[in-house]
Amino acid sequence: MNEFGNYLYSLRKNKGMTQQELADKLGVTNKAVSKWETGEAFPETAQLIPLSDIFGVTVDDLLRGKGETLCEAKQKTKTLDEEQGAVQSEKKKKLRSIGNIINTVLTLSATAIFLLFGFAWGLWHPGWVIFPVDVIICGIISVILNKE
Repeated sequence: MNEFGNYLYSLRKNKGMTQQELADKLGVTNKAVSKWETGEAFPETAQLIPLSDIFGVTVDDLLRGKGETLCEAKQKTKTLDEEQGAVQSEKKKKLRSIGNIINTVLTLSATAIFLLFGFAWGLWHPGWVIFPVDVIICGIISVILNKE
């Protein structure tokens, strides 16, 4: 048998079809299908597209005698999409972690400055209320980032 014949045979068997059933779908004899599978003959060009449609493979794969079914190709694409989703999710987690670190540093810095100027030098000013407000705002931002 040739590569085309072997491939056609495996596709037909995987579909659970007999040579006669395939022949009926294509409008040829079961002897023609048998000759294709043994390599004694090759299907007419007009039969290649219906063959590829029946088995869910590309004409190119059919002619080459190897390949994957469209279902397998879709599964592979789905797996790749899941992997890309996981990578993007990991990137989002890293960005969120960096955002939380920056948020924490800003919050601690603002609190330290507020307390340093207030207690050390007695420089309490009504405008400095921005520092504790900053702590509250950073906390809210952190909660929002962690929910997404």
